[in-house]
Amino acid sequence: MFTMAKKKPSQNELMESLQESLHSLVNKHKTLDRLPRKFGKEMLIGSDIHAIAAVGGDSMSNISLLAKKMGVTKAAASQTVRKLQKNGYLRKLRNENNKREILLVLTEKGKSAYKGHRENWKESCMKFFSEVTAEQIVNFILIADKISVTADDRIEENA
Repeated sequence: MFTMAKKKPSQNELMESLQESLHSLVNKHKTLDRLPRKFGKEMLIGSDIHAIAAVGGDSMSNISLLAKKMGVTKAAASQTVRKLQKNGYLRKLRNENNKREILLVLTEKGKSAYKGHRENWKESCMKFFSEVTAEQIVNFILIADKISVTADDRIEENA
C-alpha cells in the first residue's frame, strides 16, 4: 500500500504505486467475483449479481444496455441473461413500443437478490466510509472514471 513519505514521490514512483494498487484491486475483485456469495437468500457469483444489479437499478433493461453497463460483449451479456432466466431471476418481455426489442425484468427471486446485493454493498461501504473522507471518495470516483475512459480507448484500439 502506498503511503506518503517525507519527500514528495516522483511521477515514476506514483505511476508504479498506482499500477500495483490497481492490479491488486482488480485481481481481488476478480477473485471475489468467482466466489459464490449470499445475496439475501440467494447464492450467486459476481457476474450474475452484477447483471441482476444492472437490470434492477433500471427495473427494465435490454441486452445492449446491460452489456454496456457491465463492460462486456452482447454475447457475454446474453449468456448471463439465459442463465439467470433459466434459474428464475429474470424474465424477458417484448417492448410494446418496439416489437423487436426484448426487455429484461427481475422476477421476485431476482428482486430479492437485488435487495440483498444493495444491503451487502451498504455494509461494505460502511466499513471503509469510517476510514475515508467524502472528498477522498469523490476524488477516487473522478480518478476511476478517468482510468475507465483510458481503458475504453485501449479496448477500442485493440478491438
